Amino acid sequence: MRKIVYLFTIFFLASLIPQNIISDAGASVGQNNLSIGPGDSHAISLGNINSGDELEIDYSVDDNIDVLLMTSAQYSSWQNGNSNHIQSGSDYDDNSDNYVFTIESTDSYYVVFENGNQ
Repeated sequence: MRKIVYLFTIFFLASLIPQNIISDAGASVGQNNLSIGPGDSHAISLGNINSGDELEIDYSVDDNIDVLLMTSAQYSSWQNGNSNHIQSGSDYDDNSDNYVFTIESTDSYYVVFENGNQ
């Protein structure tokens, strides 16, 4: 039986600056709250996920963001300015989506919510 790993993320617009750019975005991930300002990002460690498990990502925001899925090595590289990530498990310049990604190899995974470009 395949395990299903769920990540339910809901973003809410916290405030706007006069040019209609997101000033802060809030999210609820489990019992954690986060706020992501313009040009910022926030990473969430999903822990170790086994090959064949399914990861469901469901989010909704008022303005477009990038949602990037990464292995631990990709996340380490991303922290140093590189752009490696799992393209088929990510979503770009979108304000909502609900998708399922089947994990291809057992690893520690991160999801990065990016309110701007890195």
